[in-house]
Amino acid sequence: RHFNWLQRFYDQACAGSLQKNAAKDDEIEIPVMESVRIGVPKDNAFSFYYQDNLNLLAKMGGEIVYFSPLTDKHLPENLDGLYIGGGYPELYKDILSENEIIEVLLYKAV
Repeated sequence: RHFNWLQRFYDQACAGSLQKNAAKDDEIEIPVMESVRIGVPKDNAFSFYYQDNLNLLAKMGGEIVYFSPLTDKHLPENLDGLYIGGGYPELYKDILSENEIIEVLLYKAV
């Protein structure tokens, strides 16, 4: 519901208003969104993120809130969205499947 800015940003990029070869970040018009809290799972199972993407979300006004599906029993409070990166969750499938609370909370959040 809060991510209409993402579609606008994508549309701008596809329309060529964001130049791939821009010399500086400040030459690119970056839309600022209303304050949103973005939950990001980060632990041994979910560890692959492009830092530039996280920096861009923060620069646009997003508050990045990390949590661990391996150890946490609750999602961070008041999340507006989730950004789930890559990693090797299959290596931790037994531990992840034992954390039923976070599994249910993630399912409901999505």
